[in-house]
Amino acid sequence: MTTLIQFCRAVRVLCGATAVMLLPLFASAQTIIITNGTQIYASLTNTTVILSNQCELRVTATTTPISGCIINLTSADTSLVLLGIKPSVLVSTYLSQVRINGAGAVVDSNCRVIQYGNGAIVLPHAPSFQPLQVFSGPHFTGSSNNLSAFVYYKGSGLGAMNATISSFRLKRGYTATFAEGESGNGQSRNYVAADGDLEISVLPSNLDNKVRFVYVAAWRWATKKGIAGNIESGLNLGWKYNWNMDQNSTRDLQYIPIRQTRWWPGLGQNWQTMGADHLLGYNEPDRPDQANMAVGDAIYSWPDLLGTGLRLGAPARTVLDTAPGVVVPATVSFISDMAQFTPRTVETADERQELMFRVRVRIAPGLLQKYSDYVKPGLPGVAYVRLDTAAEWPEHLTKGLLE
Repeated sequence: MTTLIQFCRAVRVLCGATAVMLLPLFASAQTIIITNGTQIYASLTNTTVILSNQCELRVTATTTPISGCIINLTSADTSLVLLGIKPSVLVSTYLSQVRINGAGAVVDSNCRVIQYGNGAIVLPHAPSFQPLQVFSGPHFTGSSNNLSAFVYYKGSGLGAMNATISSFRLKRGYTATFAEGESGNGQSRNYVAADGDLEISVLPSNLDNKVRFVYVAAWRWATKKGIAGNIESGLNLGWKYNWNMDQNSTRDLQYIPIRQTRWWPGLGQNWQTMGADHLLGYNEPDRPDQANMAVGDAIYSWPDLLGTGLRLGAPARTVLDTAPGVVVPATVSFISDMAQFTPRTVETADERQELMFRVRVRIAPGLLQKYSDYVKPGLPGVAYVRLDTAAEWPEHLTKGLLE
């Protein structure tokens, strides 16, 4: 028997807003209808939950989070998050209790099950789901087209949208790279829809109506805790890399590929199978026993990495003139492939190291919002880039580090 009465009245009050509340549960079967916002429970028992429109159900228990329950995701904008359950366990133990528009959930067929911090998320997206909608006009006007994940859209492959994209909408759980060059080079920018759908009403001026390259990949909410080498067994990690591109991600651990040296490994990989949304490049280029690359050589070969469409980056830290005691973590998001000024013809590798290349670092939007009193657009400062990933940051860049 389905119990609605006052229980359902309490649910309706919460619909339309983010709810962090434990609602009373009855011993008999019951139904919860969620139509908007996020609702969080410690656990649910003998409950049918129907999600529609744009909403999310989160359950925090680490054991038996949805005992005897049926969770029905009826919209592509709904999701189920089990914060204390690994993706592999969700698939093996709890996915049989999930429905996608009334049909049984089948991983990698009518839904995705991936990392969400230390837990897992179910997104009702089939492989044919098109997460990116691009528009020829600003503010989502003009003609539009829907683009798929793991497809390289280059030049004429964009059809009428080639060099005419001005705005876009990207569904949560995906990352998209836009570039002005058909090979992914030139001016480019990577976007991530992690906290919700991402809507960019006007592209930056250096990309507006200039995009000739688009690549969309599936995003994972991997934790920051990772490791180098094949020594992850027994550790609670979110990701790993091993100076190669010879493995694939598992349900519970994301594998991050790296181009170890200038030419190796090759970049003709199946990023979808690998589960990659990031790419590392040039391990310790200053060491003869590692990448062993001159600065100029690394810069000139960087467009090869850009051509993958994956999210590239290296760690950086910034110190603003207005707050010299505050260190802001950032990521290198762009390196120009052209020297800023060339006083004379460059002929040797040593001379290349004297050239200067423009570098852009990016501060995470969440950090900007959290520390808006310190970090404001337009403030001058100094950015520091760590060339050796094994090196420790100096003391003056660790004290006062924002988190």
